[in-house]
This record gives sequence, structure tokens and C-alpha cells, in this order.
Amino acid sequence: FVKEGMIIDPGAEAEVILSQVKDLGLAIKFIVLTHGHIDHIGALKEVKEATGAEVAIHTDEAKSLQGQSSSTLFGLAYPTPLPPDRLLQDGDSLDIGDVHFLVLHTPGHSPGGICLSGEGVVFSGDTLFNCGI
Repeated sequence: FVKEGMIIDPGAEAEVILSQVKDLGLAIKFIVLTHGHIDHIGALKEVKEATGAEVAIHTDEAKSLQGQSSSTLFGLAYPTPLPPDRLLQDGDSLDIGDVHFLVLHTPGHSPGGICLSGEGVVFSGDTLFNCGI
């Protein structure tokens, strides 16, 4: 029996992420990006290559995976461009095993920011910050 999993925002340390995937015995179905800022996608290419998972991001954020990012303004190298496999819209759903996640478009921090809501949890990316939104 293989358990399906999802990785959200693989920002860095691909080896740590992949070690956890292996230890948990997961087959990663999706790599979901709440938005395309460098601190959320830094390990994307490595994790995608290792898992073969489908990369999903909101339509309004897809250009960030093509190297069009503000990261260069901060002197940061941008990862190798990687086209998404799936473009998300508000109201779309992602199913991991028997868990259903609803995609909520939450622009603000970035134009295509999303949250994932499912089974009593919300993964909010950078939609919410400590002491602010």
C-alpha cells in the first residue's frame, strides 16, 4: 500500500524534503506552490526531478516559474525555469488519497497567491503573517 502525498512550497533543502518523503513512504502526487517567490520554490526543480510529481500553481503566478521574478532585485539567483504541469483557479480541487483540498485564490502578497483548505486545515503560504495579513 502506497500513501499519496503532496509537497507545498519546497523553498529549500531538497535533500531534507526528499528524506522525509522516503521515511514516510509517500508517493508524491502534487507539488503545490502557494506563490512563486524564491523562498517558496528554491528546491522545486530537485524535488520535481526526484518525485516526478505534478507542479501546480495559480494561473496568475505561472510566469514566476519562468524566471520572471523580483528575486533579482534582492541579489538572489533565480532557479532554473520550470513550467508548471497544472494551472490552478479559485475553486479547483486537489485530491490526495481520500483527502480533498479546495484551492482559494488569495491575491495580495502576490497576484496569484493561493490557500489550500481541506479536512480542518488551511495551508496559507504567505497570505497570513504574524501580526498582519
